[in-house]
Amino acid sequence: MSTGDTLQDVDRKRIATATARAALVGAVLVQSTADNERPLLVLTKWAMCRAFTVEELPALERVLDSMGAAK
Repeated sequence: MSTGDTLQDVDRKRIATATARAALVGAVLVQSTADNERPLLVLTKWAMCRAFTVEELPALERVLDSMGAAK
């Protein structure tokens, strides 16, 4: 996982893959910045909105699995 405020290459790849998976099920994954200046990932579909930190990437991937996103 990432250390500090920078993303490691493996995190960037996982985020890019999650973004593509979200798009395949009609959702949007946006990378933003939290109040503490740390990266924040926001997943939205219809009226659902959920935020994840980089450390929570496994949880984000599980949510995408539950939405039927291809791996």
